[in-house]
Amino acid sequence: MGKKNGRIATMRNWWHGWYILVPSSLALICGVVMGLRLLAAGDDLEAAAMRSEAQNHSVALGEAVRGVIENIRAKSLLVQQAGRARVPAESIVPSLGEIAVWSEFEISGARVGASTHALTGTAMKLDPGTVALFAQAAAEQFRIEDIKDGGTTILRMKRDPQGAAEWLGFGFQGAGGKVVAAMVDPVTAFPLIAKTSSAAAGGSLRAYLLAQDGTVLSHSQGAYIGADFSGTGAFRDAIRPLFQGTGNNGSGFFRAIDQSDVAMSFIRPARVPLVVVVERIAGARFSGLLAQDSGVWMRLAAQIAAVAGMLVFFIVVATWRFGLRRRADAAADMQEEADMREDAGRPDMAVGLELSGYIAQLDRAKAEENILRNELMIAEEAVKRARQETDIVASFERDSALARDPRQVAKKMVDTVSRLCSSPAMFFAFHEGIRAAVLSTESGFDPGGSPGGAMSFPVDQTMLEATMHAVTRGECAYLSEYPPLAKLLLARTGVAHFEAWAVTGFGRLGRAAGIPRLLGILVVLRAGTESASRRESVIKMIRTAGLVYENTLLSQ
Repeated sequence: MGKKNGRIATMRNWWHGWYILVPSSLALICGVVMGLRLLAAGDDLEAAAMRSEAQNHSVALGEAVRGVIENIRAKSLLVQQAGRARVPAESIVPSLGEIAVWSEFEISGARVGASTHALTGTAMKLDPGTVALFAQAAAEQFRIEDIKDGGTTILRMKRDPQGAAEWLGFGFQGAGGKVVAAMVDPVTAFPLIAKTSSAAAGGSLRAYLLAQDGTVLSHSQGAYIGADFSGTGAFRDAIRPLFQGTGNNGSGFFRAIDQSDVAMSFIRPARVPLVVVVERIAGARFSGLLAQDSGVWMRLAAQIAAVAGMLVFFIVVATWRFGLRRRADAAADMQEEADMREDAGRPDMAVGLELSGYIAQLDRAKAEENILRNELMIAEEAVKRARQETDIVASFERDSALARDPRQVAKKMVDTVSRLCSSPAMFFAFHEGIRAAVLSTESGFDPGGSPGGAMSFPVDQTMLEATMHAVTRGECAYLSEYPPLAKLLLARTGVAHFEAWAVTGFGRLGRAAGIPRLLGILVVLRAGTESASRRESVIKMIRTAGLVYENTLLSQ
């Protein structure tokens, strides 16, 4: 009878609970709906703030670029006047600044060599061959129709046949029916572009100067200078039409070359085939007032509304459930006391209670045993991985010691590192005669995923000196931030995140005895957790490979 009354009371409590559950559910739904609406409004404000920030910076940079071009025009015309007056150009133009080479020639392009020279007032020292090449390029590339009515024409010239950086030339209508031209380094001539990485925006801004074919002439991130952006959706859909005369500015949301979502603004300064682009990376903190005062508060209000609705729901339901549970517990206690009185004197009940206690203790012991077993398995797996890693390194040392050809040593090292790090690996052999590193071997690429073909990048004196200093300190030089290597891998493999180390040896003969030298560069693509945890073993193999590689070179 008591059990039946308890069930009836429980059903009555559930029925009365609906009077509380319905309004609390409505509070939850209203809070969530209001939160979602405010969140959407905050997203719209955030997107507008991102676009506005990019537009403001692009307009400012566009004006700065236009001002630099006009300054170059004025200086070029003053240099022409100095030549006509037969006085040094520096006496009229005290600060030649960004101009490296100046030229004057007939509109027909018939005479160029005699009037082309490097100016002594600049910081850049150029060889006569570069000056002559500029004169030839000016005569071939300048479009006379572009300079009519105060216009400007441009030319581009590689600074190094093996490199990606370029010179940029500007041509203007001069006095006496002639054309005056000036050659500049686009990186130093437009310093605001190279310096754009707003500290207030947490480094979320980047800017660059694009040529008509999509080549990056200057970039706030130096590794991208010389890269080809013509394959991006932003260039195809929005920037290329600017060169075709459909406008001089625009903005929108695009996927950048590094696959980041950005708000992009672009502007074509003056009447030259150049475009200034500013990207605002999505997801970073804003520096603008709109983001701080409106977008952030809208998001905060959205979160407060949603959380308030959920709190009301859970507080009301928890209060109801707590009261219901207390009443049910009280009824259960009363029923238990009645049952105990009824079952008093039955020894089998006491045995059952004692047995249930033993079973509960046994369950707890089994749970603790399972936890200890899992911890033991994790420890055994770690020991197994460490033993396997040691065996792999030892196997490499044994096999490489038997090699008689440097290519065999490099191949064995690349195969082992790729297996150890679970990532593709490459080795670039250094050729001192041409100061370049050339791809020698690779491993770990998926079928059809290998870049294929010849790959090489220049090795400058600064990189060599940094590598040698690291060797003298007993370290393995880390080269993951070397720009020529980063640009090559991005262009050929599409991978921007990698790790690279210098493989070095010591000369054994003559004056080179005991002097460290660069043998090659080991690259691990798509580096991550595996390469980080195996770094000590990788560096150990690099040192071993350097010694064996040096010996095989000397034995040939």
